[in-house]
Amino acid sequence: MHQQSKMRYHANGVGVHIASIVVNKTAPTLVFLPGMSGECVEGFRSLSFCCEEGFNLASLSFRGRGRSSTPDSGYTFTDHAADIDLLLRDIECNRVFLIANSISTIYAAWYLLNSKPGNVSGVVFVDHPLRVRKYSVGWADEFVKLTIDGKSVTLTMRRAAMDAMERESEEVNLYPEYAELCLPTLVMAAPIGKGLLTEADMALFERQKETSIVAFNESDHFIRLREPEKFRSEIQTFVKSLS
Repeated sequence: MHQQSKMRYHANGVGVHIASIVVNKTAPTLVFLPGMSGECVEGFRSLSFCCEEGFNLASLSFRGRGRSSTPDSGYTFTDHAADIDLLLRDIECNRVFLIANSISTIYAAWYLLNSKPGNVSGVVFVDHPLRVRKYSVGWADEFVKLTIDGKSVTLTMRRAAMDAMERESEEVNLYPEYAELCLPTLVMAAPIGKGLLTEADMALFERQKETSIVAFNESDHFIRLREPEKFRSEIQTFVKSLS
């Protein structure tokens, strides 16, 4: 199976790095959306084995990350949702399942609420609520110091993007609107206190129709790294249940 790697551009010239393995456009397509400082290669590290079972796979590096462009501005939820739209229009697959890791939960939900695409058959939210606060002054100064599995976030995300996200961030709560979509949704949750979901968030997800929750009891927020086999298996089971 051949992985395609390419740049695609918005009308304003912002480039988004896209990687994909599309064998059959009618087969289920897993679209991995990386977390805050992630890049598209992460989706292939976690889910490439799924291609051997007949799934297509695609991912992207959001603006300011990986090989994608780093504009001085344009990091709102609408801008990130536009990157998702660019990816889905490029791969032209009909049965799409979004795998939204961490903050991409907000990007994916924003995209779904504002675009209402008919080709998205289901969504997986990985340990992130459907709400977020506006980033406080100094957020970028703190985020730039972080490491994930011993690697600095600056290896994949530019400081200019962090600064712009701090300036352009906003507070949102998407639970009420998302509930009205009634879209098949799987929520992957780390134990309370180890991940980003609170008891209140869990209760809100539990009330939503078409939503199920699976616990990753051996994980912290980084579910795909801590329990990789279960991460992959739960996604496959979810997708197959809807096929």
